[in-house]
Amino acid sequence: MEPLIIILVCLTCSYLMGELFESIKLPRVLGSLIVGLILGLPVVQFFFFEDQNTLSLFGTFAKLGLIFLMFYMGLMIDVLDFEHTTKRSLYISIFSTLLPFLLGFIFLRAIQPSNIVAFIGGVCLAITEETISLEILKEVSLLHTPFGQTILASGALGDIFEALSISVLVTWIHSLQNPSAGFLTILINIGVFFVLIYGARFFIIPAVLKFVGRHHRSKTDLYVISLILALFMALLSEKLTLGKEIGALLAGMIVRYSLI
Repeated sequence: MEPLIIILVCLTCSYLMGELFESIKLPRVLGSLIVGLILGLPVVQFFFFEDQNTLSLFGTFAKLGLIFLMFYMGLMIDVLDFEHTTKRSLYISIFSTLLPFLLGFIFLRAIQPSNIVAFIGGVCLAITEETISLEILKEVSLLHTPFGQTILASGALGDIFEALSISVLVTWIHSLQNPSAGFLTILINIGVFFVLIYGARFFIIPAVLKFVGRHHRSKTDLYVISLILALFMALLSEKLTLGKEIGALLAGMIVRYSLI
């Protein structure tokens, strides 16, 4: 099927399902989730995505959507208010991310002897999708409240933990294949990433703003620079095995306090 037809069907179905759920006082985002689940069924997927190239194209769209949602989430986080919500956010993050990871690891380790399998199971149980919380908070007008900021901050902490866990897992698997590559790689990647973030925040972005013209830039310039930064940070963090979500999230936080 033609990609444009698939996009039309997906958007139309998502909108109609969103309207349906809104009419029964439920979050609109549930409509999009259900449409995605239906399209993911093997029979439906075979009908819509019989061409592997089309499926790859929509996989790219999905990655871009996730990057931009995490970027928007970073834009919405108030770092100044984050200091007041850190304790609550940390508790929520522990119970929503770290606790499932530990329970999954302990349970799987108890029924089989492999540490790496238990670690994979724990990571899978710990992974959450904070973009859903973001959409629901927006819909019920709680995004800019202390409650909403606490949820966003806890989600950011959870995403960081998940990204680091996956990095540990990937490095662990690589170290089994190549003993010379150890967990020092993770520390080096994290160090390089945060050095580059610092450089982008205090050197690269100011230089770009000076080049564009701080007092004469249009909204289009701001939009394009933001997209470039989000994609660059997402790609950089993914190449350093830290996860594209973390890069996009931090890009949003940088833009909030540098460009806006």
